[in-house]
Amino acid sequence: MIGFIQKTFIFLLALFFPWIVFLMNDNPGGAFVALALQATVIGWPFATIWALRTHYPPPKKEKS
Repeated sequence: MIGFIQKTFIFLLALFFPWIVFLMNDNPGGAFVALALQATVIGWPFATIWALRTHYPPPKKEKS
């Protein structure tokens, strides 16, 4: 249950304040770019997706 709440909190944080997610991951440069994207309403969804992909990277496929 805690994992679900934590993932939901991170999702909501990335949705409304993507730059905070970058600061949590110790990436101030990314936070500045995400804040600039968030300032333009058109860039806001891209900043959200970028923050989520940075916090939860896709699993790597194993080579066989």
